[in-house]
Amino acid sequence: MAIGAGLFKDFNKPFFVVFARMRDPALEARIPKTLPVLVIQGELDPVGENLVSTRRMVERYNALGLTRIQTHYYPAVRGRLDRLEGVGRDRLAMST
Repeated sequence: MAIGAGLFKDFNKPFFVVFARMRDPALEARIPKTLPVLVIQGELDPVGENLVSTRRMVERYNALGLTRIQTHYYPAVRGRLDRLEGVGRDRLAMST
């Protein structure tokens, strides 16, 4: 076992509980229709199933009538957009 692995084994647990609640239709219906939503993700990020589940979320939000959704997907980039190296970091800087 890696040093510190025991410390972080439940680190993401609250995040995933909140993430699951975000899909509750009653809560989704309460999202203000004009709330600005920015979705950014690397196309190769396995957390968003390489954009599959992320695009489903955007489709759900569109179906709910949200009118201010902006998406930006970074080709050939995984996750951790804050730690992009080389070409990925350059693309991120150019898009802001």
